[in-house]
Amino acid sequence: MSLFIGMTCPDKALDESAFSTGLTGIAAQLAARRSAQLAYGGPDIDVRFLLPGKNEAPTFQGMRFTAWRQAESVLYVESAVPAGLINSLHAETYIVAALQDAIDNAADFFAETGVAFEKETWLELAGTLATETQVTRFH
Repeated sequence: MSLFIGMTCPDKALDESAFSTGLTGIAAQLAARRSAQLAYGGPDIDVRFLLPGKNEAPTFQGMRFTAWRQAESVLYVESAVPAGLINSLHAETYIVAALQDAIDNAADFFAETGVAFEKETWLELAGTLATETQVTRFH
C-alpha cells in the first residue's frame, strides 16, 4: 500500500498558501518512505484536497470516496478544505488529521469489501507525519 496526496487549486494565488506549503512537505515525507510503504502490501489510498477559491469551491463538506479501482487496487478520496485553513498555522495539522480520517474510513470500506488492510500500520505512519511537521514548523 502507498498513501498519495495532492490538491486541486482553483486559484493560482493558493499555490503559495500555508496549506500548499504544508501539503508539499508532507508529500515529500510520504515519498521518502515509499519503499517502506510498498513493503506492507495492500491497496493504495489517493487523497485529493480540494481548496476553495474566489469563484469556485467544493460542493460538499468533509470527505468522500470518489472511486475504488479494484484492478489497480486504488481508493480515491476527496477532502474539502475549509477556507479558514488555507493560510492557517494549523494547515499541516489539518492535513495529517484528514489523512488519519481517510485511513480510518478506508479501513471500514475495505472491511466491508473483504480487502486486506493494515489500518494500525497506516495510522501509525500518519501519526509520525504529525510529529515531523510540528518539529519542522517550530525550528
